[in-house]
Amino acid sequence: MRLKGCRSCGCFAAIFLAVSSAQAGSAAGFSYSRDTLAFANTTVFAYEQGKIVSHHNFFERKKPDRYTRRCFVMTRTVEQFYKFARFDPNSPLLDESELHKRIRAVTRKPPWHDPLPPEKRVVFPGYRNLREMSQAHTRLMQRNIGLGWVAYLRPGNFRMFYLHNRTYQEKA
Repeated sequence: MRLKGCRSCGCFAAIFLAVSSAQAGSAAGFSYSRDTLAFANTTVFAYEQGKIVSHHNFFERKKPDRYTRRCFVMTRTVEQFYKFARFDPNSPLLDESELHKRIRAVTRKPPWHDPLPPEKRVVFPGYRNLREMSQAHTRLMQRNIGLGWVAYLRPGNFRMFYLHNRTYQEKA
């Protein structure tokens, strides 16, 4: 299908943007320093100038302690906490068991749902924001926000299994 010079393309793009903007929630109050996770999603290999410089030996008994291949999970988690959680720094901290339950309560909510009003959100006492809580409980957060491999099973992600050669990359 040839789209160059197509008059309806501009109209289609305008309609698409209008509809997607209307469907999207407001991110006006979102702050990167406050509303994101304090830990990183790392790659399996180390890279230097686009080339792999180190391989992990998968047969080693002691595996490196890294949180890898979870970009989808982390993005979804940030959105879920933004929409369904609130923080109360003036209240006493929770024990790990209760914190685990509340993290799961937030991350089990479908991210496409509308944000909850403040009085219906899951409360995390003792912390000012998601970044502070995830810094204090990194491992607990990582164990409870979801698995990375599930993203490979989503039908929309099928394209990550295709080999994209140099010709394809030059076109894209």
